[in-house]
Amino acid sequence: VAEYCCPWDTGLYDCKWRGSAPDCVGANCKTHDGGDELFEVQVDAHAGGSSWNLCSYDRKKALCCQVRVAIPEPLTCDIDSCDIEYGLCSQTSKDEWGNNLEPRRSVAAGEDDKQGLAIVSRDFDLERRDGGKRPYKWVASFGLVILQHSLTYPSPPGYMRRLQEGLIDLARAWVTRSQNCGSPGVHAQTIDPAQGAPDRTQVEHTIPLVIVSRFASVAEHGQMWAPRPAGYVSRGREIGQAHPQGELTSTPAAGNENFWRNVWNNADGLPANLPPVTQNSPDQRRPVDRLYEALGSNSNPTHFTLLQDNINGMKGRVEIFNAPMTQTRFDTFLQDATDPSNDSRRVDIMSFMAPLRELVGMFEYLRADDVVTRIDAGAAALHFQLQLIELHAPDSQGLSAHWNEFYPEYFGLVSEFARTWARDRIRQIREHYDAHPDAEYRDEVEKSLGELEDDIPNWKYPSED
Repeated sequence: VAEYCCPWDTGLYDCKWRGSAPDCVGANCKTHDGGDELFEVQVDAHAGGSSWNLCSYDRKKALCCQVRVAIPEPLTCDIDSCDIEYGLCSQTSKDEWGNNLEPRRSVAAGEDDKQGLAIVSRDFDLERRDGGKRPYKWVASFGLVILQHSLTYPSPPGYMRRLQEGLIDLARAWVTRSQNCGSPGVHAQTIDPAQGAPDRTQVEHTIPLVIVSRFASVAEHGQMWAPRPAGYVSRGREIGQAHPQGELTSTPAAGNENFWRNVWNNADGLPANLPPVTQNSPDQRRPVDRLYEALGSNSNPTHFTLLQDNINGMKGRVEIFNAPMTQTRFDTFLQDATDPSNDSRRVDIMSFMAPLRELVGMFEYLRADDVVTRIDAGAAALHFQLQLIELHAPDSQGLSAHWNEFYPEYFGLVSEFARTWARDRIRQIREHYDAHPDAEYRDEVEKSLGELEDDIPNWKYPSED
């Protein structure tokens, strides 16, 4: 059934019930009558309609009315956040504190728009390096800035090679399903291990690497992160949220200064020859290395997936409480979308819709059965390693209890952050178009917003179920 949001000046006329009892198989509004177009929309449904002859099998007749304006075609969006600024999707665009770096303006040639931003092409992202060790910093309660490094992990070609070798059993990649602005979603695309990784896909940690430093800081401080961007330390001064500033945890702070200073990030912090994280894992004596190994590495690739770059980039942003799009940029796109003198209004619509669409795709990906399985396995593996650390490092007591509290709480904050941002932006768009009732594509935008809004209650992590 075609759905239609009626503009104020659109009248409904020539209404009639479609479908004849008892089967009522023809209870559908029409788009054509003979060779002529017919713009009908359904406004009601009833078993009998205007007759006492009721439909069988719990079916209903459709009350269909013609409209004076053609039903708008679904708005298509073929611009995503990577097209707007590839730095948002680059896997090397975060600093040691987990903050997104300033957009790069000199990577690729592109005409600057009125915001002074260059459109950066994926083909010219010369800094893209998948799979390298990444630095993460956090501040302990006793003032020490702890720098820890993740482990190397496969690049997309490395993922495909391990797929051929049978070290990974997931021959699928998650990519955008549709360019329909209102119902983008993602789907799992079957891939051939003998071929290269699908275009635009990145190797994705289903539980993000940044979570290890985020967890460590929460466990050491006994305090959760507030749902806003991280800060940093500059010349001995803490700027912004350099350490967790949210609610106090119910679990007491774990470990002591000796553990966090001398054991946590020490290459010899644990006894030699402990059970390996996986059968292919090396002897890892640095406690933090065992956690990164549990999440995935070159020697433990089982939890990885391949995910389209713009969805992966969006996931990376919201999981550190960075807005999917800066407010200034969003405001500019929205303003330009209703400017009659602007010749690229549709491009601006696609631009402000991009982060909303990517949030839909991100959470649909997180609900996929294969992805949930890998998330759950990674979380369980990390918890087991925390228990092993507690067993062999006496000053580390309380780590596993903290994980049980931190893990669902942190990702619950992330999903609420995403839902709140999306609802606020949808409300802003509607208010703006209400103030510009004659704006081009107004009906199409409103229809797409309704579809996106209907999906927001589904935006949750597996740990929230």
